[in-house]
Amino acid sequence: MSEKLAVFLSSTSQMEAERNALTSKLPNCYELYRYEEDRARTTSPKARCLQMIQQSDAFVGILGTKYGTSFTVDGEQKSIVEWEFDMAIGSRHLEILTFIKNLTPGEVPEPRQQVLITRVSDFGSGLWCKRFSTPSEFAEFVHAALQQMLIARWNELNIKMGKLRSKAARVLLTIASVSVLTLVIIASPPLGHLFSTRSMVGFSAVITVVVLLCAVMTLRELRPTNGKPG
Repeated sequence: MSEKLAVFLSSTSQMEAERNALTSKLPNCYELYRYEEDRARTTSPKARCLQMIQQSDAFVGILGTKYGTSFTVDGEQKSIVEWEFDMAIGSRHLEILTFIKNLTPGEVPEPRQQVLITRVSDFGSGLWCKRFSTPSEFAEFVHAALQQMLIARWNELNIKMGKLRSKAARVLLTIASVSVLTLVIIASPPLGHLFSTRSMVGFSAVITVVVLLCAVMTLRELRPTNGKPG
């Protein structure tokens, strides 16, 4: 997969305007997957969609009034979009971003679509959904959510790296302390005459490097980091 953040876009063909708006809005640091832009291949559409969902970092689902094309899953008729939601929910690593389009006067969701919307947006067991009215508003909401997701992941990475640096600094400090103590012992009588001046200078240089590394890593630990992803 690309080093870009991979985003899987799920919706019925009814939401073409929203799909196009998001494609235009997202910068190059995102890799947006749209099934209609994929090439012909030997795998089934179902297998390909599942592969792309599993390889993605974020799943963006759009729910409108149409339930969409159905197919048989385990003996049950289910829309492709509902199946994609189920696959995304079953994948623990995915960030699932769900957007529901507001109804215009006179609009009513299809019965099965209303059931899906109710299930997905349930307060106790569903997903945190956001509502929108226009394609441009939808694209803005998705872009903002993805940016916040990136910042959160960046902060998590900084915390993990800080812990690793702290652990490495403690190890180096232990090594430096033991080395200094060893140097003092071997430089003192009666061991001092067993080592040449060149050996003592070399050993001292190694200890100096280790101590400097400890100092640098300690200073990095004390310095606050407020970095953000580009």
